[in-house]
Amino acid sequence: MTPGRNGFAFLHRISWDPYNEAEDLIAQAKKYKQEYGCYPERICADRIYLNTKNRNFCTRNKIRLSGKRLGRPPKDPEISAAHKQQVSADQRKRNEVEGCFGTGKRKYSLNLIMARLSKGAETLISMAFVVMCAEKILRLLRLFFVTVCAWFYAWQRPDALLEVFRPIWQLEMDDSLIAV
Repeated sequence: MTPGRNGFAFLHRISWDPYNEAEDLIAQAKKYKQEYGCYPERICADRIYLNTKNRNFCTRNKIRLSGKRLGRPPKDPEISAAHKQQVSADQRKRNEVEGCFGTGKRKYSLNLIMARLSKGAETLISMAFVVMCAEKILRLLRLFFVTVCAWFYAWQRPDALLEVFRPIWQLEMDDSLIAV
């Protein structure tokens, strides 16, 4: 699962066999290149993805793979501080991904799949993703509708523009807490 474009969650692989998920990084990077014509600038990944094969692939293709560097830390404290700051910024981005996992488990019952057959479980998981994306679309449509209504209202009363947009901004901030 990846929260991909504009906060929508995508399901890339369901497997009932044990496998090392670090194998998916190169395939997903190539899929990204196929869709967008270039490799991503950075990949924010868990530690399991930081193996030598993935590091070499990312280095060859000029992709920044966030995470701890191999080897000794640099002697220059400015370089070390800049790297720590970059890793921290990448970790904040990674928290959005982990938040998507948590939301899927908590709000969309992805942690309560009790189907007996694998096809049934795959269907339940896929439907949870459909609902996650549908609710995101619904929130965006609601925000659009409220913005259009506020624009018409503000057009009739220009002095009330700040009064109108304050609840909209609060609505967007509340949605960002549960955004998928």
